[in-house]
Amino acid sequence: MRDLDFPEELKKDYSYHSNYYNRTKQYMHANHFFGELLCTILGRTMTKEERRAFANLSSCAPIFDDFFENNSDLDHIRSLLHYPDKNSTKDSSEKLAVHFLKNILKSEIDQKAFLQAADDLFLAQTESKDQKEESLNQDQLLDISNRKGGFSGLMYTLLLQESSNPKFAKLGYELGSFGQLMDDVFDLYDDQQEGIRTYVNQSKKIIDVRFVLEEKEQQIISLAKSL
Repeated sequence: MRDLDFPEELKKDYSYHSNYYNRTKQYMHANHFFGELLCTILGRTMTKEERRAFANLSSCAPIFDDFFENNSDLDHIRSLLHYPDKNSTKDSSEKLAVHFLKNILKSEIDQKAFLQAADDLFLAQTESKDQKEESLNQDQLLDISNRKGGFSGLMYTLLLQESSNPKFAKLGYELGSFGQLMDDVFDLYDDQQEGIRTYVNQSKKIIDVRFVLEEKEQQIISLAKSL
């Protein structure tokens, strides 16, 4: 909690026993593993400052997920993403999202690259709301999954010192993309029940999914070896 510098006025709504806290823990476990994986490839461990940034982004992510799930005013939310000002917020969720974003932007990162990746992810998530539409073909569904996972992975990669290396940034993107596709595999039944169309659950043959994953796996290995 010290890493998050939690606002005093919001502690009651986001306590240790709240659903938000439990979800945030899940995000932190997964994303810190992602960060440590990238650092292991580099032959080092995460710094204290990097862990702090990861903790804040992992705390911010589920709030933004809820903005999409709860049919929030996405134009307004996007403006907060570009100009995180608590005076422009409308409720406690927005205040907390802005708080975590400002914590991240205090870190020694490339703010322009980070905010661009955040905006790219925002647009991909916006498009993913149309995944129930029959008009989207397999290439479009795969592109949405690739960009959702890819830009998410890139955002975390940009919190690490070596992110200025294009190959390292590309590795983070591809790892995130691979992770989203695997998530679609694990959620195959639930997505189908909810009418959410993904490349995975709309594929006619398992071998098609296997080919995409194996191709991406080889790309990831090649990028990791090149560092």
